[in-house]
Amino acid sequence: MNFRFVCAAALLAAVSPAWAVGSAAGAVPVATRAIQLVDRGDFDAARATLRQAFAGRPDAPLHFAQLEGLILVKEGQVRAAIDVFRFILSREPNFTPARIELSRALASLGESDAALHQLQLIELGSNDPEVRRQARSFGESVKSQRPYGFSGYVSFLPSTNVNKGSGRKTFTVGGLEFQIDDDSRGQSGWGIGGGGDAYRTFYLDETTRLTWSGALDVKKYSQGSSYDELAVSTNLSIAKRLGRVEFRIGPTIDYRLVSWRPYAFRYGIAVGASVDMAAHTQFYSGATFLKQDFADASYRDGQIFLGYAGFRHAFSPSLAASITANVSAERTKRDYLDHNDIKLTAQIDREWTGGIITSFAVGAGYHDYLGDFPGTWIRRRDDIWSAGVTAMNRNWSFQGFSPQIKYEYTRQKSNISFYDYDSHDIDLTLTKLF
Repeated sequence: MNFRFVCAAALLAAVSPAWAVGSAAGAVPVATRAIQLVDRGDFDAARATLRQAFAGRPDAPLHFAQLEGLILVKEGQVRAAIDVFRFILSREPNFTPARIELSRALASLGESDAALHQLQLIELGSNDPEVRRQARSFGESVKSQRPYGFSGYVSFLPSTNVNKGSGRKTFTVGGLEFQIDDDSRGQSGWGIGGGGDAYRTFYLDETTRLTWSGALDVKKYSQGSSYDELAVSTNLSIAKRLGRVEFRIGPTIDYRLVSWRPYAFRYGIAVGASVDMAAHTQFYSGATFLKQDFADASYRDGQIFLGYAGFRHAFSPSLAASITANVSAERTKRDYLDHNDIKLTAQIDREWTGGIITSFAVGAGYHDYLGDFPGTWIRRRDDIWSAGVTAMNRNWSFQGFSPQIKYEYTRQKSNISFYDYDSHDIDLTLTKLF
């Protein structure tokens, strides 16, 4: 089955139901007729067909632009067609025909991650069950045709330590003053970070896949090498889809150097699941259990559990909301290092008329430590609040990349004042997910 033909015709008809020529039963929809003319190379006839059907309609420019995008694809000018489809979405983010053709064009250029991003928006946000089914089917086809991917980054790093690089020399607990040792104060200076991740998927059958992934992260600071880090991680997972449920399980490993010396080795197992709860709602969850072995700090040896669960609901392809709960529990050989953490995050993702794409998130949580903080009779408790926004403009792009800026404010209040901080984080990245 030709995915583009079926979806383009069905979606255009869904957006504009009055796409029939004549009044007789079984009349050929204008969308189907125009696409047939494009496929035959009769572009002028296709244009005339649409002009006759849409003359005077307020949404006519969208449909005319859509047709020009299809013509560009037929002529082999795929990158120009992508610009047209993105232009249409900047004017009407819920014009699904443009989104489906954008995903096809991106996939044809090998930009599978960007294509899958668009298909996932359609799959969760479309009101048409057949369109959602075909979006998933085409998504699986895209994955199988290019079952690998990678990404990289470079970033500037502020001075860092356990309390966000504080320069204070003392802190108070219960009216008592404590001296902060030099190793706990901000001394690293500014730094630079870089790294990337990659994956490779092997399809065992139509519903089962095996995926390897790996990541590398490097940090280099200006004031010596004491705070430099190198982290390497890898995992292998097998995923199985059973109807509306998908399960994942596999081993995971990470190894970290600090000051270019062995620091920590962690290994364990990761599991995950996603469930299509309803037409527009998805439930997702996962957990990782790791054994921890620290090279020069055996008192930190133990295990850590990391888990998450949440819901995502799409009101349309251009508007979605999600709520996610993250939990963690670490156990070591020192009770004052043992802790339970919870964080709840709510997020809204929106594409606006004009091309602006935003995400807004707020979060709240805490770190709850189980033993008395050293030298005190107080168990440490940190309360955390955060708010952030991510924004980009799909009209600002070059060679398929668009700049994306993210700002996040975090406030941590602790009963051990050394851990109080206000953090302002700004990230600027280039992305193809738009």
